[in-house]
Amino acid sequence: MRKIVVKFGGSSLANAEQFKKSADIVRQDASRRYVIPSAPGKRFDGDTKVTDMLYGCYRTAEKGLDFTNQLRAIRERYNEIILGLSLDLSLDDEFEVIEQNFKNGAGLEYAASRGEYLNGKIMAACLGYEFVDAAEVVRFETDGGFDPEVTNQLMAARLETCERAVIPGFYGAEENGKVRTFSRGGSDITGSLAARAICADMYETWTDVSGFLVTDPRIVKNPETIETITYRELRELAYMGATVLHEEAIFPVRKEGIPINIEKSLMNSEIGFGRKVLQVFEDQGISFEHMPSGIDTMTIYVHQSEFEEKEQQVIAGIHRAVQPDFVEMESDLALIAVVGRGMKSTRGTAGRIFSALAHANVNVKMIDQGSSELNIIIGVENRDFETAVRAIYDIFVITQM
Repeated sequence: MRKIVVKFGGSSLANAEQFKKSADIVRQDASRRYVIPSAPGKRFDGDTKVTDMLYGCYRTAEKGLDFTNQLRAIRERYNEIILGLSLDLSLDDEFEVIEQNFKNGAGLEYAASRGEYLNGKIMAACLGYEFVDAAEVVRFETDGGFDPEVTNQLMAARLETCERAVIPGFYGAEENGKVRTFSRGGSDITGSLAARAICADMYETWTDVSGFLVTDPRIVKNPETIETITYRELRELAYMGATVLHEEAIFPVRKEGIPINIEKSLMNSEIGFGRKVLQVFEDQGISFEHMPSGIDTMTIYVHQSEFEEKEQQVIAGIHRAVQPDFVEMESDLALIAVVGRGMKSTRGTAGRIFSALAHANVNVKMIDQGSSELNIIIGVENRDFETAVRAIYDIFVITQM
C-alpha cells in the first residue's frame, strides 16, 4: 500500500467543524496513514491561536501569578472540539500534568508544544490511529540544535511498527526528555521528517490556501497557482516569507535520493571585511536577510523590529571593526522576491520586472540577484510594496494570458 504523510495547519484544526473536514480528508484515501497536526488556530478574525494562549499562560506562571483562568480557557478550547466531535475522550489528566509542569518551570518551549500535543491526542482518538509523541522520535541536541540523523533513525524505527499514526508537529526533545521546539510553523518540518523516515510516496500539507500561489493573495486577488515547483524554488519562496510551507521542511524530503548542489562565492578584495561586519550583527543576535555589495560598498538588510533596539550598539560596533568612511541607514523598506528556475535561460526577465515597476511609478532602492540566477530580490519603500507586487504579477501572469 502507498504511504502518504498528511500535515494539517492550525486553521484546518481550529474547531470541531474544521477537524471533521480534516478527518474526512484522511479517510478518503487509505494511503493517508501518518498525520501531523498543528495546534488549533484562529476560529475567526480577532480570535487567538492556542499556541499564543499557551505562551501567555506560561509567562503568567513564570511570574508566580495565578494562571488558573488562562489554563481553563485553553482547556475549554479543546473540550469544545472534543464535544463537537462526540468523542469519548478526556484531557483532564494531561491538563493536570501541564499545570504542574508550568508551576515547576518546565520552560516556554514545553508550554508552546502542548498545543500540538493535545491536538494530536484528539486527532488520534478521532481517526482511531496510534498516537506517537514527537518527543520520542524528534531529537534535539542540548544546545537546542536539531539532530536530523538521529531523528531519522528514531522515527523510522518507531513508525515501522505503526500501520497508522498521529505524530504532533512543531516539537521534539533532547535525549534527557527536555522538550524543544522548531520555529513557528515547524509542524511542516515534522511532516517532512516523517515522510523521509518512512520513504513516503507523497507528503501532503493541508492549509487554508489552495496550493502554492504565484503571489500573495492578500495583495493580488485570486492569483494563479503554481502547477510544478522545484525544491530550490520552494525554499527560496519559503525563506522570503511565503508561509504555505516552512523553509526548513524542504531539506528532509529533498535529501531522500536527490543530490544537493554546493555553491561558494567570493567576497570583496579586503580580506576579512565582510566577516568583521557580520560579526557585529552576530554579537548582537541579529540575523541578516540580504547582503548585496560593490567594490566600495556593502549593504546589510535586517529585520527592522530586531534592529531598532540595538541600533547604537551595531553602529558603534561597525565603526570599531572596520573604520568605514560613513554608515548610512534607511528604514521602512520591503523586499520582494521574484523566483523561478526559468530565469537563467530566459533573456529580459530583469528588464521586464523593472519596466513594470517604472510604469507603476515604483522607485527601486536595491537589486540583488543570487549566483544561482534562480531569484531576483528587489528592495522598495514599504508604501510601494503592494503596488510593486501587483505590477510584477501583471507583467508575468496577466499579460501572458
